[in-house]
Amino acid sequence: MENRHQYGVKIIFCKMKAWNDLSDVLKVHIYWTGDRDQPKSRWYMDHGVKIERLADGTFEINNAMYPGDFYKPITEAQMFVFEHIGWLAGCYRVCIDTFNERMDTIDALLNRYPEDPVTISRKNTLQKKIDRYYELADKLVF
Repeated sequence: MENRHQYGVKIIFCKMKAWNDLSDVLKVHIYWTGDRDQPKSRWYMDHGVKIERLADGTFEINNAMYPGDFYKPITEAQMFVFEHIGWLAGCYRVCIDTFNERMDTIDALLNRYPEDPVTISRKNTLQKKIDRYYELADKLVF
C-alpha cells in the first residue's frame, strides 16, 4: 500500500501507531458503523479525539473537543504524533493545542476586561488543565 498523506482530511498509511495501540496494546472496544460483519468503518473516541478507520483502509482523525457534534480536523503536527508515537501522546497533543487556543481567547478577553473575575477564574482553571496534560505528556517516552 502506498503511503499518501492528506493531513486534515484522511490518511492512507500502512501502519498507524495510534490504531495499533488501541487494538493491540490498550485492547479497547472498537465501535463500527454499518453491518458488523462488513462495517463501513471502525472507530473509537476518547480524550476528545475520534479516530476512524474506513473500509478502504484510510484513517480520519478529528478533534472532538468542541460543543455539539462538531469535529475539527487535526493538524499535520498532531497527525505525526498519532502516526509515529501513538494514541495517548496524540490525544495529549490535541488537548494541549486546543487548550492553548482557548487560553489565547481568554487572554484576549482579559486585555479588554482586565478585572473580570469570571474570565480570571476560567483562565486559572484552563491553566491547571494545560499543566496536567503537559505532566501526562512528559511521562510518555518521545
